[in-house]
Amino acid sequence: MGRKAGTYNYYEAFRAEAVALVIDEKMPVSKASKQVGVSYETLRKWLKESGCTREDEESKTDKQRIKELERENKASKMERDILKGAVDHREKWPVQKMCAALRMSRQSYYAWKRRSEAPRDVRRVRLLREVKSVFKESNWTYGSPRMTKQSRKDGHTVTQ
Repeated sequence: MGRKAGTYNYYEAFRAEAVALVIDEKMPVSKASKQVGVSYETLRKWLKESGCTREDEESKTDKQRIKELERENKASKMERDILKGAVDHREKWPVQKMCAALRMSRQSYYAWKRRSEAPRDVRRVRLLREVKSVFKESNWTYGSPRMTKQSRKDGHTVTQ
């Protein structure tokens, strides 16, 4: 029994060189097969026989890329939640991450935390408490004109 027509014997060094083109040079199998002058299927068979597959390397880089994308996604979600959320979330997120999301320095954040409340804000909170109390006492019937009149009677300086 003789050799099949169209079959060739290649030296091991030639095979190794062709496999190295695909693995080391990261050349597509189709391009490498044309360059060395063998069929696509032959080169694929040599790759399989060598035990070195580019898919292994690609899957490792894919896994690394997936981890990196998951990390970025987590950071983006945190940034989005920080920007959506209320002012103080130190229990939930680190101050450094909040400041980065808001594009401000940590020193500014801590300076803001140390700052006492402005007198105008204190008056506004006190007035709001009073207005809610008067509204509740009126069985939720007073409108803006009556609330203004009542607030002025109680000694508050208010506009309508």
